[in-house]
Amino acid sequence: MCEVYGHITEDVLHATRDCYAAELWGILDDLDILIDRGYDNVLVQTDSFEVANVVKKGLTGRSNSALIRKILQLFSRLQL
Repeated sequence: MCEVYGHITEDVLHATRDCYAAELWGILDDLDILIDRGYDNVLVQTDSFEVANVVKKGLTGRSNSALIRKILQLFSRLQL
């Protein structure tokens, strides 16, 4: 097995996947809060190219697709 910074590759892959999911959950939770508070025009920023690309293109045929669909549903309620 290959190690990256002292971690086995599989551990690094799990951490990367978990960061991806955490970014998606953060966007979902924040959008939900903003909509509940009456905001209808928001700017979403993320430092994850993959998350930004998936949300922008509406790619739901991936892991976390239900989460991505929920984000897209919330986006449809906003003026972007």
